Amino acid sequence: MSKSTNKTAQTITDVSGDSTDQKPLRLKEYSVHKVNLSFPYKMKSSIQANGEEKVYETAWLVKLELENMPTTYGPKIDFFVGKYKIPEYGGWKDGIYFRIYDEKVLEMINGQQFFYQKEQDAEPISLSKSLNVEDPMNMDIVAEKDVLKR
Repeated sequence: MSKSTNKTAQTITDVSGDSTDQKPLRLKEYSVHKVNLSFPYKMKSSIQANGEEKVYETAWLVKLELENMPTTYGPKIDFFVGKYKIPEYGGWKDGIYFRIYDEKVLEMINGQQFFYQKEQDAEPISLSKSLNVEDPMNMDIVAEKDVLKR
């Protein structure tokens, strides 16, 4: 690959968040909602030994409001609650959101700290807040689209 002095290419590189002066992510706040899913979700249990498949119609949706979140062109970022790696997450205007389908997973990670890890990081970095959900089974259920404002 040849070296280019194209300013447009340089701008794209700068937007990617790959520069060493990238500010660390900061978790401003988070919220947890028990939601009716827009459509049923089928998955195998990640913590049961038999890997039983189950269909979920509700889930806990966790929204993280993050400061200094890089653009979609930035380096890959993994998010964790304790040692549990969030398998997938989506974006919203102020950060990310993810779903927890299995109440056993929620029990396992409740009280654990949030972390993130970029590809180049040796160790996960603490976001200095912990997930605390009181009485998750008795939370009011709301429509997922209302929480995500879609």
